[in-house]
Amino acid sequence: MGIAEKLAEYRELMAIKRGHYGIVHKVEHISTKKIYARKTVKYGKLDQRGVELIMREANLLSRMKHINVLGYHDVVIDEAEKVIYIFTEFCNKGDLFQLIDKHRYPRTNIPEERIWKLFGQLLLALEYCHCPTKENFDLGEIVIHRDIKPANILITNDDVVKLADFGFSRSFNSSDMLKTQLGTPSYTAPEVLNKTPYNEKADIWSLGCVIFHLCSLEFPFQAMTHADLARNVRDGKRRPFPQGIYSKELEELVDSMMIVDYTQRPSAAQLIRHRKFIEYGVITADYLNTNPTEEIDGKDKMIAELKMCLKMKQQEVDNLEDDLTNNKEIMEAMTITKTASAPSGAAPPSTENNNDVIEKLRAELSLQSMRVKQLEAENSDLRSQNTILTNKVLKLEEAARRVAQVQSAIASDGMTALMRAVQMNDIAGIKAHITTDAGKKNRKGKTALMMCSDTGKTEAAALLIPYEAGTKMSDGTTALILAAIAGHVDIVNILKKKEGKMQARQGDTALINAAVTGHAEVVRALVEIEAGLRMDDGRAAIHNAAYKGHLECVKILLPYEYHMRDKSGLSPLKYASKGKQEAVVDYIKSWMQTNNK
Repeated sequence: MGIAEKLAEYRELMAIKRGHYGIVHKVEHISTKKIYARKTVKYGKLDQRGVELIMREANLLSRMKHINVLGYHDVVIDEAEKVIYIFTEFCNKGDLFQLIDKHRYPRTNIPEERIWKLFGQLLLALEYCHCPTKENFDLGEIVIHRDIKPANILITNDDVVKLADFGFSRSFNSSDMLKTQLGTPSYTAPEVLNKTPYNEKADIWSLGCVIFHLCSLEFPFQAMTHADLARNVRDGKRRPFPQGIYSKELEELVDSMMIVDYTQRPSAAQLIRHRKFIEYGVITADYLNTNPTEEIDGKDKMIAELKMCLKMKQQEVDNLEDDLTNNKEIMEAMTITKTASAPSGAAPPSTENNNDVIEKLRAELSLQSMRVKQLEAENSDLRSQNTILTNKVLKLEEAARRVAQVQSAIASDGMTALMRAVQMNDIAGIKAHITTDAGKKNRKGKTALMMCSDTGKTEAAALLIPYEAGTKMSDGTTALILAAIAGHVDIVNILKKKEGKMQARQGDTALINAAVTGHAEVVRALVEIEAGLRMDDGRAAIHNAAYKGHLECVKILLPYEYHMRDKSGLSPLKYASKGKQEAVVDYIKSWMQTNNK
């Protein structure tokens, strides 16, 4: 099918966005009646490098598959007209910048619950982009967005967030990239503004700026000039986070993302595992036990890191080539100025001022010549480093292939024979392997007992308790906590004597997790043992149950925890009000009145 026939399959409805990259139209696929967005990019005036980047970007987009990444339907390249058409899913609610404007005029704060939900979905998108083990990508290959801002974050009718524009506005040529870096640095990381090599943590900074903007309805950095704005970004001099509106947890997460030293910023995988995202339904408790970035073994991780090092070195080479081009253009301009002759017949401008100007130009020309030579030497050195690193990667990959046969005998998920027996509920197998495999963890950090807690295998759990009770995952989660989350009350009853009162890293207990998930029978089983224990922020089980609207859990917990307040001084009644749980509010008021509390 030809280009014209392909494009004729769509009916153009309306223009929805214009930018320096081109124009976006809302279009309808005539035969299926489905609506798409079509981005049109004219690449005829781009240099060779710009064309290569845009074609590479089209290939990248076609490989990305994630619910929070804008879905790419098709790419059509018209080489004769030098135009690329990118068809994506259409998002009816527009972008985050429009949402901010809507709340800014008139000024109304965006509800915290909505911010957490938007925030969480964007972290899931970045976790996917930064994951070194994505399907359709080479091992260690990550995607750095580099242009995260409200205008590049779209929202569907169902309030699903879509991260869009993966580099197209930054992938044309060196001058466009320079303008993007220096022209609008409000969301750009300091290391990018400094034109130093950067990694995926640049995206973390940018997303932190976006969430700050959602909370404050103002840009995080302000200044009178672009130069001062860029300087404030480099120095981390930003507006204070709005006080008295949003929780301390939200403020602390945003602060951690906007640390100037990128090595100190958390990753998307670390951020999304904050328990607030469970509370607001962005992730489930089971998600805490997964981390795709930790699924690479030591050898593969070394290869992935070397590949990333190569990419960072290539950034240095690209920056040097940009500098070379800019400096050579300046030199040519100076040479023309230096050698230009006066108009025919005119008196020679033999003034002392002109001689001073010429000498100044000569001095600048000499400095630029030295700079070009220095850059060319640095460029050559970096290319040599690239060659060395490339050879090292190839050797390591070859070594990996040689030992693959040996490694195939080892389960990729770290499962032991004992764990396999638990999966099959093979009691005889469990007894056979319990002495050799007890205490070992799989790749997710779980023991065989924890697997029993997840799946409700009570008989197997009873066998394993003497061997594995008391063991914690990396975040402090115990087998009892997992059983409470899953609602397996039989396992809770046989585990609570061994693991009752054990708290995870953020202070949460099995009782607190049961209150969050609404498992009333589990709450009843644990309340005598764990009532009164708090999380780091002062919340007890009743606060979580009240906020989530789990009335039966509240009824069980009230006699034990009615008096408890969190570190902000908020009572269970206040939490029920915040969660708009009217039935819980009415019950607590009635209970307090009846019991004279």
